[in-house]
Amino acid sequence: MRENDLTQTLEEFRELAELEKGRNNLEAAYRIYLEALKVAESKLDPIYAGKRSQPPPLERVVEGPTIGLSLGSVIANNPVTEKQLVPRITKARRQLWLEMGLVLPAIQIKQPADLAANCYEISLPGQEKTSFEVKPGHYLAIIQGDEAEPIKGSPIIEPAFGLKAWWLQEADREQAQSLGYSVVNHQTILVTHLQELFKTHASHMLTHEVAQALLDKLAETEPRLVADLVPGILTLDEVREVLAGLLAEQVSIRDLAGILETLHRAALISHHPDFLLQEVRITLCRAIIAPIRSKDGQLMICPLPEALEHDLTVAFECDASPFPNEQETALVDFVDQLPEFYWLLVSPYLRRRCALQFPNLTWISSAEIPDVDVGFLAEVNHL
Repeated sequence: MRENDLTQTLEEFRELAELEKGRNNLEAAYRIYLEALKVAESKLDPIYAGKRSQPPPLERVVEGPTIGLSLGSVIANNPVTEKQLVPRITKARRQLWLEMGLVLPAIQIKQPADLAANCYEISLPGQEKTSFEVKPGHYLAIIQGDEAEPIKGSPIIEPAFGLKAWWLQEADREQAQSLGYSVVNHQTILVTHLQELFKTHASHMLTHEVAQALLDKLAETEPRLVADLVPGILTLDEVREVLAGLLAEQVSIRDLAGILETLHRAALISHHPDFLLQEVRITLCRAIIAPIRSKDGQLMICPLPEALEHDLTVAFECDASPFPNEQETALVDFVDQLPEFYWLLVSPYLRRRCALQFPNLTWISSAEIPDVDVGFLAEVNHL
């Protein structure tokens, strides 16, 4: 499998996982994560074999704040940790590069004396530390749906998605798998937790140093494009803000050349970050709408009622703080009536403002739907 093929495969996994997360079907999203992790770990080594003299860009050291991973003594001194965990973390960083186009800062692994023996602790730049305690000699079984048959084990909440799970002994592993549970070991728990944190906080990890590293890498093949834009038209911080805005809404920045070309044109009109972000999203519209297309080709998008969209527009124009409860309640009531998960269609003016005010909902603007797809909007008949 070539790198481009693997990138496309992982992108499809990511889109499916985000769709299931939007539907609040976290068990299915977790299963997709595990499948993507399995594919990435099995295909990355053959792809990069023989490329040791020219490592992938994400393996280069990016100066700036590091990601901290602290391991308790039981985890750190386990022979499997050195043999499997570190290579799997390296592959997780590569996977994020292929999926999202983000180069992560270096990951510093430590064994602090004051950390509980069975715990690991993750610290991302600018974020609070998060930790989890594993159970030696046990596997974690994650429930798949509320109607799953009960199993023997100690109940626990899985750290990446907050799912119901149970610690199982080795003897109960096969039975749990036969009942449809996802059963994972300590290394998979930690790597999946890391991956979810990477994606959730991707925009915060796009530091000034990381953004510069991305542009430097692109300049190796597109020197004129980079030199003409930065710093001649836009500053590095202005470009970084647009890229961070995309990552915050789980939009890949792999097509960095296309993004910079759009910024070059858009910046001749305005440097306002919301305008620049909207123009880039229009360029990337086909990638953005890919996760919301149903099997029959319909786009799972629902327009807001005109009255509600008008009220939201007025509320934002008034710059009310806190946001008016009446409009927020009306929006929640509307979303609760939807028969299933839909992206909410609003004007370009509202999209970014709604995405910031209501980050738990998924928004798209009318400008981001290609003309050829307008006839494929799913109908919500009963509202």
